[in-house]
Amino acid sequence: MTAIRNQIKEIQKLSKDLKILVIGDVMIDRYYLGTVNRISPEAPVPVLDWQKTNDLPGGASNVALNLIKLNCHVSLISVLGQDHYAEIIENQMNEIGVNHFFIKEKNRITTIKSRFVSDHQQLLRLDQEDKHDINSDSENFILSKLQDLIYNGLSTIILQDYNKGIFTKQLIGKIINIANQNKIPVCVDPKKSNFFEFQGVTLFKPNLKEANTALNFSTKNFQNLFHSLAERIDSKLIMITLASEGLILGDKQLAKIFPTKTRLVKDVSGAGDTVISIASICVACHTDTAIMAEICNIAGGIVCEIPGVASITWEDILDDLDN
Repeated sequence: MTAIRNQIKEIQKLSKDLKILVIGDVMIDRYYLGTVNRISPEAPVPVLDWQKTNDLPGGASNVALNLIKLNCHVSLISVLGQDHYAEIIENQMNEIGVNHFFIKEKNRITTIKSRFVSDHQQLLRLDQEDKHDINSDSENFILSKLQDLIYNGLSTIILQDYNKGIFTKQLIGKIINIANQNKIPVCVDPKKSNFFEFQGVTLFKPNLKEANTALNFSTKNFQNLFHSLAERIDSKLIMITLASEGLILGDKQLAKIFPTKTRLVKDVSGAGDTVISIASICVACHTDTAIMAEICNIAGGIVCEIPGVASITWEDILDDLDN
């Protein structure tokens, strides 16, 4: 236990000098909080007596928030709509200290996910979003800002895909080629539409459901799933998160399952964002894969014990390890 604690503290120290770029779909996680004491007379549905509304960074902006809390220097590139939701996201990024570059498209809605919650119980989620591909001007904007940030130095690039249109096939290839030419690691959190487009990356991190769906896999043999994925994805490392089973991590030659401890899961929202944040830091620090897996399991587990989308600090990880 002392050895991994020392490793975590060393990574914590190194993280202060890391410059990490997140490119991906940003959104607002909105929570309408209140209480339910009656059923509507109009229909057999609960009536939420509203108390307050919370707007939190979601999607790629939540990854940026996670990285800020883990002491990194963070830049974020994304595409928004020309609406007041975009202003909310810009204000959030200013408040938490993320160096952000947003282009606003006229025919796009900034993604907002509204959750209606009573006593930590989600009653309904309402999504407002556009999923069509971004236009060529937005693609050029992203590539231009990427080149500028590379010129000023980058430790790692995270590609955070939520299928909201930012990642076109052409853009994915160009980003990865530019990163590889400049020897910058690329860590990917994929989604189904572009799942197999992210070739030639450093770390590829789907969850179990995403990997099963992409490969049309049904067996619970995680090793078989992993090696089937490794045959399709050109990545130095592959990590598949396995929910309560932990994760499997390795390369084309060898993969190992890393179990996690049993936890009281309250909400899995945002756990993947936390794991990709931790994993990208470990990649930048050249951390041993066993240590990376251990820290990712701890961090993802902590987030699952917190209602709503959450982010954590190195101190949270060390406290959980001690307990």
